[in-house]
Amino acid sequence: MLCFGSAGRNKVKLRRSALMWIPGKKFSLMAAEKKERKVYIEAIRVIATLFVLLNHVPANMLYQQHEGAARYALLAMMFVSRTCIPFFYMVSGALLLDHEEPFGVVMKKRILRFVAVLFVAELGIYLANAAVAYLHHTEIQLSPFYFLSCFIAGKLPGAETYWYLYAYLSMLFLLPFLRPIVKGLGKKEFLLLLIPHVVICGILPIYNRAASSFGLMHLEFSDDLGFPLAVWRPAFCAVCGYVLMKKIKAESIRPRHLLILFAASVLGVAAGVWATLDYAEAHGEYVTNYYHCVDYIITAFFVLLLRYLFEVRFKKLSKGRFAKILCFFGPLCFGVYLLDPFLKMALYPAYTRLGGGYTDTLLFSLGWVFFSFLACSLLTRVLKMIPGVKRFI
Repeated sequence: MLCFGSAGRNKVKLRRSALMWIPGKKFSLMAAEKKERKVYIEAIRVIATLFVLLNHVPANMLYQQHEGAARYALLAMMFVSRTCIPFFYMVSGALLLDHEEPFGVVMKKRILRFVAVLFVAELGIYLANAAVAYLHHTEIQLSPFYFLSCFIAGKLPGAETYWYLYAYLSMLFLLPFLRPIVKGLGKKEFLLLLIPHVVICGILPIYNRAASSFGLMHLEFSDDLGFPLAVWRPAFCAVCGYVLMKKIKAESIRPRHLLILFAASVLGVAAGVWATLDYAEAHGEYVTNYYHCVDYIITAFFVLLLRYLFEVRFKKLSKGRFAKILCFFGPLCFGVYLLDPFLKMALYPAYTRLGGGYTDTLLFSLGWVFFSFLACSLLTRVLKMIPGVKRFI
């Protein structure tokens, strides 16, 4: 049960067993920047980045090469790893929706910064592709117009993993509109977002898959009936992140809340795995549509679990050597995401040859994930020493 309050209202008396909802309040940019770093957020960044890397190695498709229990386990693992994107949206929502910035600051500090980072990263990929083509005597289309058209469309070969930045940019454009919404967000308002999302994005796709298998009638909503903030994942996950990390008090999180979310996650993953394999059996191809049916639930479970562990159950985790390690790697994660495609281009062929007959194993993929994370973290750390670069990555 969630207990809510809002700005200008009397404080609501809270039961000890309820998740406490913090009354709405204003935050200044200066105050937000001076807050002590939350170690559990750095842990989320590290976990999400490792999941991103895992989604871009052969382990992503290993379930298609196995049968029986291994197939189900590997596919379930991919359902969990696909929480990387909701993780980043939720962290961004928790950190950015607190700020009160003029639109000019949002445009300069947030939007134009990411446009510049994305442009430079994709230009680097394009030039690297040209260098590889030159060394291997293959053809590549060298044209500024071709590059700009691919950049705008998000279809540059080799830069497919940067699709997230385009979605993130669209979320940044909504910041001035989302901030007033979340300031007075209460339980009823949040349910207006949550319920349509659960029904449209979670239950309905699974039901329609079952309907196809068992000869039932399909259900769908009218195209003219829209729930934009509820079904558009960047905005929905950003608001969820704000709720999970800012509106709910850590000391009100109880094991029973985590148990409920864990049970819902297991049930959702089981349904999603069945739907994915059933679709593959019926159509002869695998789709990723069903990952989104449950990723927000798994992500919510992990967020509250990490908050409970770091801020309630084991507060010492937020101090000492382990916390320092997380706080060292957390700020480097964006650089890891940007540099991994370059590292793959340079070293992955050699890594594959080194792997020999083990390239189709989970251990091989995990080896690259941890190697890339450490190597790209080191490179990011070096790049941050260059004047002017730190503010971008």
